[in-house]
Amino acid sequence: MKVLFPILLILLGTPCSLLAHYQATDPAVKLITSMTDRLKISREVAWAKYRKHSEINDPAREASILASLQSQGRQIGLTDAVVTSFFKAQMQASKCVQQELVNGWNTGQKTPISAPKDLQKEIRSELDKISHAMLVEWKAVFLLSRSPELQHYAEKQIHGHGFSWKVGKLAASPLR
Repeated sequence: MKVLFPILLILLGTPCSLLAHYQATDPAVKLITSMTDRLKISREVAWAKYRKHSEINDPAREASILASLQSQGRQIGLTDAVVTSFFKAQMQASKCVQQELVNGWNTGQKTPISAPKDLQKEIRSELDKISHAMLVEWKAVFLLSRSPELQHYAEKQIHGHGFSWKVGKLAASPLR
């Protein structure tokens, strides 16, 4: 029994220590960086919507975006289901960022000083550009790198950029 206890402790500690040394592949790192950049743009979306008193949820816009991304995905060899599963998670994470910010502003947290960017003319073109890049990056990760370790790594990276753990979990969920 004295011998088994230290071995058991080592085995129980192994997953944590392995995660601490996890190295994401280059395509995965690029995708996580793009995911984080997209979430940063979500902050701008929140500010623009807040100032215009617009709803965070826009199902028609989301459906249009998904249809466009599915079409682009088919051109590079991804199924609609693979594209949808990834981008629905990104949209949920984006809406979570927006809701967290709006809730904070509604309860007295400091609002941004600058005027918001134009949602139609400036922000959406940024989102379209980064979403296309993410589509290509997602293909590489989907085919080669998905794992629970990657998911946890992405959650940690996203949280490290000032997003809540909830946002990180939503965005990283397809990486498993």
